[in-house]
Amino acid sequence: MSSLKETPDVALLSHSQVCPISEPKENQSTIYNGHKRVHAIKFQSVTTSNGLIANLYGPVEGKRHDAAILRDSGLLANLENYAISPAGQPMCLYGDPAYPLRIHLQALFRDVRLAPEMESFNQSMSHVRVSVEWIFGDVVK
Repeated sequence: MSSLKETPDVALLSHSQVCPISEPKENQSTIYNGHKRVHAIKFQSVTTSNGLIANLYGPVEGKRHDAAILRDSGLLANLENYAISPAGQPMCLYGDPAYPLRIHLQALFRDVRLAPEMESFNQSMSHVRVSVEWIFGDVVK
């Protein structure tokens, strides 16, 4: 399995996490996450290559879309302002597939026909994404 340390071009990963909660007595429709079919709150995290959570945003309502959470968090604006290498190149996060693609935010290749290199990248980054979900799972426990 790949790890983030084995992926030198990617320093950080961004991920949204759904955390189930008990059914509230009020505002159930706000908290209900239709995709996971649970009442929940959501968090967005940025995880570093050594497994630390570098940025955490939330909680927000369970029904909020990941892209809306990303927009409201201000993370993209911070990346645009500060994520530049000493050589002047833009640095990027590897993001959840639900996030929009930007210079500072990359995700899996989504074309119908992928070159072998694209398929290899997708596979290795999918393994890394799972490890980020494990990290967040440990925090939720």
